[in-house]
Amino acid sequence: MNKADLARMIVDDVLTRWPPAVRAFNRMKMACPGCTMAPFETVGEACAAYGVKVARLESVIREELDAAPSPVSGRGELP
Repeated sequence: MNKADLARMIVDDVLTRWPPAVRAFNRMKMACPGCTMAPFETVGEACAAYGVKVARLESVIREELDAAPSPVSGRGELP
């Protein structure tokens, strides 16, 4: 994954494709899971709103994916 690709993805798409990402957003104190803007806002926009670096969120998402049971890995690689 590179941060530019993740930054352009819609938050809801990330959460749907990689469910463990919910924990990553929560760890970063980002209220994106369940937010009404999640279907419309990019990860980059959400990170800017929370003052979080996309690269840091990406790292935390990867940690959560690595810790998740193997069926999650079948959803595809992060960009």
